[in-house]
Amino acid sequence: MTTNAFLAVMLLTAFVVLFYGPWQEACTDFARQIVFEQRDKLFDMAREGRMKFDSNEYRTIRISMENMIRFAHELTLPRLIYMSFFIRNSSDRGHTSILVAVANVKDEHVRNDIVELLNKSYLTLIVMMAFKSLICVALLPIIAITGAVARAFGTISSACKTYVMKTGELIQLEAECA
Repeated sequence: MTTNAFLAVMLLTAFVVLFYGPWQEACTDFARQIVFEQRDKLFDMAREGRMKFDSNEYRTIRISMENMIRFAHELTLPRLIYMSFFIRNSSDRGHTSILVAVANVKDEHVRNDIVELLNKSYLTLIVMMAFKSLICVALLPIIAITGAVARAFGTISSACKTYVMKTGELIQLEAECA
């Protein structure tokens, strides 16, 4: 009996050490890599002449994406929830600089491509926060089944895009404040 209890405690300890050590770093590194790739696509858009390297919009979007990369390790689900309540009740709630810069892009196709890059970056950071949360990892099978059912009925795309953009705005605001 005591051997089983000792083994259970050792396994639980190993799980906690792995989850709150290398797992957290791996999730953060993976998310940073995806955002790096999206930033590189933005650079490619400017290299192809679709944007100007010296435009305020390009610089603002690039710097904002670099902030997402730089502060990805600080993004957690509890901080996001706290920020959502704090921002919701704030009177000086405005748009982040990246959304203003995107809105100022004249070419609609370029603007849509940039929004797509940002959506991928935001979604990656949201997934990273979920995988870094022990509660979300425990609920992952339920979340996956719900997502699959919603996708099968076609109700996930518009609601998901709205959620990703709103959550991404909070993530961006936290990165800009940090």
